[in-house]
Amino acid sequence: ASAQPTAPEDLQIPGKPDIRPRSNEDEAQTPQLTVPRRPGSNRPPLITAIEIVGASSDNEKKARRVLQSKPGESLDPDKQREDVRRLYELGIFQPDIVVELDQRDDGVVLRYVVRSNPTVRDIHIIGNIKIPTEKLLAQLPVKKGETYTVQAQNKIRESIQRYYEEKGYTDAVVRVDERPTADNGVRLEITVDEGTQTKVKDFIIRGNKSISNLAIQLRTTNKG
Repeated sequence: ASAQPTAPEDLQIPGKPDIRPRSNEDEAQTPQLTVPRRPGSNRPPLITAIEIVGASSDNEKKARRVLQSKPGESLDPDKQREDVRRLYELGIFQPDIVVELDQRDDGVVLRYVVRSNPTVRDIHIIGNIKIPTEKLLAQLPVKKGETYTVQAQNKIRESIQRYYEEKGYTDAVVRVDERPTADNGVRLEITVDEGTQTKVKDFIIRGNKSISNLAIQLRTTNKG
């Protein structure tokens, strides 16, 4: 088997959103590319142009930097599959990337149809009383204006819940709701039930020179 191509530097960009690997279901939804042949030849056609449909101008530039397929080369399904993987691993597109071919007299136009992940337009936190909103916003792995992926919801919930646990609110509950907005955006509504805080009331250590005889008494009370 041939070695997998090395991922380009673009796939290691700082701040790239967390993404899940493409699943077997994602792969099954990607149509198999049927390579047309040149008239009177068994050779695959030349790629005359590459189009990326559904991406913003900035995202299109990022996408073109990672493509293996190049205009002027012969169509190669292995390269097109690698292109799909690399496009998804940028973290800015949803997994249902479609490959299309537009046959022309002098070759084919290779087209990738993508759907961009939404952008976080606003974040609203309610239910927090003991901990200020600014401190909770600082804990979020996704900020306003950044790309929002399907993994982000769990990451947000876990980060806030962990912060509450560190502050003694071990039974805090966090819910994250996503509200679609215009221009492929999403508004995040985070609801917090802080529960009760666990505080150490007394911490008494009695002992002598022998560690084996050390007695520790720890009494805790829950205060709402």
